[in-house]
Amino acid sequence: ADSNLIQEITPNSAKGLVADGIIRGGMLPKIQTALDAVKAGVEGAAIVDGRVPHTVLKELFSTFGSGTLIVPDHATATSFPSSQKKKKSNNT
Repeated sequence: ADSNLIQEITPNSAKGLVADGIIRGGMLPKIQTALDAVKAGVEGAAIVDGRVPHTVLKELFSTFGSGTLIVPDHATATSFPSSQKKKKSNNT
């Protein structure tokens, strides 16, 4: 696993990391798209590394997924049972 991977983030936290230059470069359009989806009402949006074999399956069918889950500011994925967290990823 990538030591720089953030497993879960809210829009407010993501905006702070962008402002601090931690999220930068090629991650900017990915995070912005995920933030737009969450703002539009999606319960969660996952960003995964497409270079990793079977990454989408890992994201959908594992407890913690393989990427970063963006959830609304008022809720965090850790407040949901694993089955609901996976369902959220499935809807993205």
